[in-house]
Amino acid sequence: MTMNETQPLPPEGELTPLPSETSAPVGPTPDDNDRLWAAAGYATQLLVPVVVPVIMLLSESNKERDFQRYHAVHALTLLAVTVLYEIVATIVYSILSALSAGCLACIMWPIFLLPAVAFIYYAYLAYQGEYVQVPYMTQFLRDQGWL
Repeated sequence: MTMNETQPLPPEGELTPLPSETSAPVGPTPDDNDRLWAAAGYATQLLVPVVVPVIMLLSESNKERDFQRYHAVHALTLLAVTVLYEIVATIVYSILSALSAGCLACIMWPIFLLPAVAFIYYAYLAYQGEYVQVPYMTQFLRDQGWL
């Protein structure tokens, strides 16, 4: 396809996946235990980071469970991204609060809670038995061979 040619639009109401997104891994349907471990891998990042996903990756009984491994790797990577986000958010918060003589500090504090929303959302999806597709991150993990 040349630059001047365009692709036909999908029928109205139908979504097309991004080219970088691929389908979820094919494997056995996750059971209740798999779904609970996967959801806990995300949800516990808010209180005791790293512990549950590392247990999921190191435990002999959980090592062979693809669903649990998939979500454990996602949870750990999402935690690393969250740490970077919080550092940037703290810098932005401090600068804007100083420039506004503290006025913006009163309304900008929710930016620190945004990662918690993501962890809770992905925990919910994992508990529903879905393989989550985190934009950009999932493709990066696949390219690195971690998924």
